[in-house]
This record gives sequence, C-alpha cells and structure tokens, in this order.
Amino acid sequence: MNHRLLILGSKGQIGSELKSLLHSTEHIYAGDITMPTSGQLNLCQADAIVQTVRTFKPHVLINAAAYTNVEQAENNSDTCYAINAHASGILAEECKRLGSLLIHYSSDYVFDGTQNTPYTETSKPNPISVYGHSKLLGDQYIQETDGDYVILRTSWVFSPKGDNFYKKILALGRQRGELSIVDDQIGAPTAAQFLAELALNWNQKRKTAKDCPTGLFNATAAGQTSWYDYAALSFEICKGTALLPKVPVLNRATTQDMKFKAARPAYSVLNTKKLQNTLGICPPHWQDAVTAALLTEIQNLKIPTQKDTST
Repeated sequence: MNHRLLILGSKGQIGSELKSLLHSTEHIYAGDITMPTSGQLNLCQADAIVQTVRTFKPHVLINAAAYTNVEQAENNSDTCYAINAHASGILAEECKRLGSLLIHYSSDYVFDGTQNTPYTETSKPNPISVYGHSKLLGDQYIQETDGDYVILRTSWVFSPKGDNFYKKILALGRQRGELSIVDDQIGAPTAAQFLAELALNWNQKRKTAKDCPTGLFNATAAGQTSWYDYAALSFEICKGTALLPKVPVLNRATTQDMKFKAARPAYSVLNTKKLQNTLGICPPHWQDAVTAALLTEIQNLKIPTQKDTST
C-alpha cells in the first residue's frame, strides 16, 4: 500500500517549500500526495475538513495552513480561531481516528515576551494577542486529543516564495527614502525551507522507523536579532541590485512608536536543544539563511531598476 501524505496550506511559505522539495530531483518520494488549496478546502468548515481527511486517509498529515496576519486577527478573531485553533483540533481528532501522524506548525507568539532567556518546550505560554492565543489553543487541542502528533513551534518565517518581513521592507525601501524599524523585539528569522525539510524528515521516519519521535518541538534558526538588524542585513545584501537600487535611511523605532493593534512579545527566542538532540539536526544560523534566501531573490527575480524604468 502506498504511503499517503496530505498537505494543507500548499500555497503558503512552508507549503510552497514542501511542494518544491517533493518535486525536486534531490528528494525522491514514493507515495500518494494530495495538496488541496484553500479554494478546495475551507478550514472554517468542520464538515469539509472531516470529509477531506476521511476520503484521502493519509498516513501523515502536514498542516502548514494558518491565519497569520497578526494585525487583522484583532478585528477578525472568528476566522483566526476557526483556522488556527478549531481546525487544528478537528485535524488531530481525525488523525487519531485513522492512526495517522499530524505534523503541525505553531508560533513563538504563544509567549508574552517577558523572559530574557530562550523559551523551552516546557516554558509556560501566555499569549498577548488574538493570533498568539489562537495558535496556543490549536496546540492545546492537538495535545488533548492524545493522538500521534509533532508540533513544530517556530518564528519569523521567511522564504523567497510568499509574503514575509524582508519582502515588505525591501518593497518599502524601493518606494521611500527613509524608514523606521522596530528594534525592541527580539527573535529568530527562520527559513521556510528548513521547516519543510523537518516535516519531510518526520514523514520519512513515520514510513520507516518503528519508534517515530512525537511531541512538541521548538524549531527555529540559530541566533537572534531585532527587526531593525534584520532589515539592515537585508538592505546590505540587496543594495545596488534590482531589489534595492538605492538604500533608504534606516531609523530605529520602539514598538510603542509603531502603534500596532496587536501586542507583540518583546523577546521570543526559542531553545532548540530538544530538536537537536532528537533528530541530530543543527538549525542554520538566521544570518546564513536570510543571506541565502536574498541571494536567491537577486538571482531569480526580475524587478526593474530605476534605469530600466526610464528606458
């Protein structure tokens, strides 16, 4: 019987990387894969979730779908909770019913940011936003179901595919001569490719190993930085290219200056020793991963420079 893999959120950053890895020549996958889009499966509809899982009967289900707009979640809480919390619980129940493994992505925003040392898997969550609370509820629903699950708690996800901080900041940098970036929030920018590789590693273990590790794992890049320093590195790498023909003035700002609707944790660095000890994987440093992604952007994206626009 073919191994069946169901992936949700295939058009997001992690989902796109999963798709690329599964179709790459380096990754040989033997089995059946289905990746319904949001148009084909509405995660706000419980019956649709149940029908999809029961029809395909996956051996492993990777849930890379999420409501991730932290600001909009404050005014759109029903949808945020439906996707991040309730849908996750339904997926966990259906996976338990089938004896399947659920691989799910969580967030550093489950913490309040008052700690000044990296959070571990046993640190007490205390979310301070609708988004953070919805992600924590999703984690709890999965854990309470008591099936086989892997929760990968991560942070500040980026990829050359999809929408993320460095893409937004580079776009603003092409439009404006001066930008203010928050420098009092500390975290670890994490590559979607790394997170996709982790999920496929677990999928492979489920296929071949008798004792596939399960549970909650922190999964982020090594090191830590502020949004300001993240932006500064991005500008340094991309300056003079089509991504950033002219570097704007970069000013430091506080979270209070920005007047966000949603509260953000000031410190959300995660300790990944459990992941390293379990899988023997050393996460890449955030600077190396961001540099690699931006170099890929520079090589592949055709954004007209100012000179190109005038011709």
